Amino acid sequence: MKWKLGVTQWSLPCAVADCVEMAAALGFGAVQVDLGAAEAGYPLTDTALQNRLLSDAARCGVEIVSVVWNDLCKNGFVHAPGDPRRETAWQTIERGVETAARMGVRSVCLPSFFDNAMRDADGYARTVETLRHACQLAAPHGILVYTENVLDTAALEMFFRDIGQDNLRLLFDSQNYAFMAGLDAAAVFQSAQAYIEGFLHVKDGIDGLGTSPLGKGSSGLSRTLDSIVKSGFSGYYILENHYDSREAAAAEISVLRHMLDSAAVQN
Repeated sequence: MKWKLGVTQWSLPCAVADCVEMAAALGFGAVQVDLGAAEAGYPLTDTALQNRLLSDAARCGVEIVSVVWNDLCKNGFVHAPGDPRRETAWQTIERGVETAARMGVRSVCLPSFFDNAMRDADGYARTVETLRHACQLAAPHGILVYTENVLDTAALEMFFRDIGQDNLRLLFDSQNYAFMAGLDAAAVFQSAQAYIEGFLHVKDGIDGLGTSPLGKGSSGLSRTLDSIVKSGFSGYYILENHYDSREAAAAEISVLRHMLDSAAVQN
């Protein structure tokens, strides 16, 4: 079976400007790109960089599926009004939507981890407010907004209901649930399928995120992939392990294809 595979730009051992070319050379069909740090002026807002990535994508047949706002992990919108981190986060949202719209990218991704984790009722309420705002900004451009979090099944259903926006989706990740929240990722996927569309993250690890070869970590990856394949998911499996060399990334592609093929046989 031919699987749709992608990779995150920050997983590849290359400069941002070269990520699409490297992804294509390795056989990936999609890439996610990071907006970049606020303190660096959001590098992806640079027109020359955008043009380079879009030109390479068209030439190489690689889809840029989303712009990810990883700066939210250190400047979170969960903080109270007046906190400079929250003010930076709202700036990130505006610049991020503008950038995705200018590039013609179909989605943006907002991680709710580290400095942006929902740790209490106030953090939850501010996340709901901010994601509703992001969805409303993105909707006129036809852009989907992906939330990446580790809420359990019941909380996730309430979360989507509270935000109440048709262009909100879930960025499912194979390791985050187990590593960050002690949840069974396979069970989360089974209950959250209605919110998942187009792509999801695949990584593995034991003592860190994306630090172990696929299938060698403690995330229960094989069982999670079995659930995903059984569901008939037809989007991109986007690798988010960290690769120090092209050879390491190429090896992981082979491993992932084998794991998916094995899951398909069982199902």
